[in-house]
Amino acid sequence: MNRLLVLGLFLAVSIAALEATAVITALPTIVDELDGRSLYGFTLAAYMLATLLAIVSAGRAADRSGPARPFALSVLLFVIGLAVAGVAPSMPIVVLGRFLQGAGTGGFNALAYVGVRLGFEEDRQPTVYAILSAGWVLPSLVAPLISGSIVETVGWRWVFLGMLLPAVVVGLLTHRELRKLPTPPTPPPGHGSETSRLMRDALALVVGAGALLGGLAALPRSALGFLLVVPGLALAAVGLRSLFPSGWLRARTGVPATISCRLLAAVAFMGVDSFVPLAADRVHHVGAIAQGLVIIGAALTWSVGQAAAAPAPRPGRGVHAGPDQVRPPRRRCAGSSAGPSPVDPALGDVPGVGARRARDGPVVQSDDGLRHVDGAGGRGRPGE
Repeated sequence: MNRLLVLGLFLAVSIAALEATAVITALPTIVDELDGRSLYGFTLAAYMLATLLAIVSAGRAADRSGPARPFALSVLLFVIGLAVAGVAPSMPIVVLGRFLQGAGTGGFNALAYVGVRLGFEEDRQPTVYAILSAGWVLPSLVAPLISGSIVETVGWRWVFLGMLLPAVVVGLLTHRELRKLPTPPTPPPGHGSETSRLMRDALALVVGAGALLGGLAALPRSALGFLLVVPGLALAAVGLRSLFPSGWLRARTGVPATISCRLLAAVAFMGVDSFVPLAADRVHHVGAIAQGLVIIGAALTWSVGQAAAAPAPRPGRGVHAGPDQVRPPRRRCAGSSAGPSPVDPALGDVPGVGARRARDGPVVQSDDGLRHVDGAGGRGRPGE
């Protein structure tokens, strides 16, 4: 096993997770100092929209040239985003920095799993996937407390600036190992047009969602916000319709139900978790350290949910690795025909655990026809 590659990918994922969690803790202080309360949600949305776009574009680039070059670009965008946000004189500049950071993080996420597929034998991949999963969980347990301490001692800008050197070092290490990987296999005929379509749809969703959010923010002050809301909603709907499978709004059995479940879980958990520090600041008037502590509980139960959602494989049954876990087939999300496992109702009552199971449960399945990501560009093989 290439231990340096494993270490590099683990650290890249960890830095992305550390930065994302740390910024949520510092954000109430940032909006107070820069008088940007109305842009609190924009800061979060810009990051997520850029991540979505980067995941698609990084996979497409890795198909053509391998993961090393797009990874280097992702590191560059991430570092520039950290610098921009760290020296930002106003809240709109912070939003711009977060957009760039999200673009870098999206590349980290996609290319880490490309690296696993190209760099390790199939029987080794589940182990590496589990290590990468820990790279997301462990930082979420310590980042809120570290971020709160930094904010209260040296200021919120160092939440961004303090990550610059580690990001560069990890980027150089990981890029060197990714350059040693074999060339990705030649995509089948028509694959290029398919990835181009996905890129256009993702761009439509990102631009449409951005226009929609901008219009909604402007509506209380001006009716001109409708000029952004209507076309933004239409454009986002076009992107969603193309990217999501038919029947996802009705949670039709199979893949559509899985997508619906994951979407609802992500909206509920991440939406609430992102605003808990703000509530701690506005309602309870506590400091940055306490704001960080209130979201560690969800990280702990998130870890419990991950452990419960990954039972050991049984002999004779296929196992496929996904980004966060390894699990036997036929495990389904609530809303599909098989129903949840007996422990789901109990775990669902615990915020972090329920969200973790719902979000990660359907990552890897085979018998229900879910598509298993293959290689660099996200090609799918049904029924694996």
